[in-house]
Amino acid sequence: MQVTDAHDRHTLMTVLQTYYTPTMLEPGHALSPSGVYQSLDLPNHRAYLDYIGNLPIIASPDVFGLHDNADMSKDLKETNLLLDSLLLTQSRDAAGEWAVPPLPHVSPCSGCLT
Repeated sequence: MQVTDAHDRHTLMTVLQTYYTPTMLEPGHALSPSGVYQSLDLPNHRAYLDYIGNLPIIASPDVFGLHDNADMSKDLKETNLLLDSLLLTQSRDAAGEWAVPPLPHVSPCSGCLT
């Protein structure tokens, strides 16, 4: 495999320098600053499954090399998106007038389906 794009190569080299090291083989080597994720030397398959089952369901930003504020920024963005979506569902403007006129009442025709 050959990496030709300069940005991809830089990213690949950064990842390899961070994780592809001899210390990675040492049990307990932290893979994130929090230490939640670490290299393991467990006795059997079941122990690995138990470890994986106890990991957080939602990964913290430090797993991806981000600051904790990244989580707050993501939450703020999602909240703004939700509130903007709710505002779009409003059918009246601030003055109480209809932003879009309501549909006229359509009365069913009698006998048109016979």
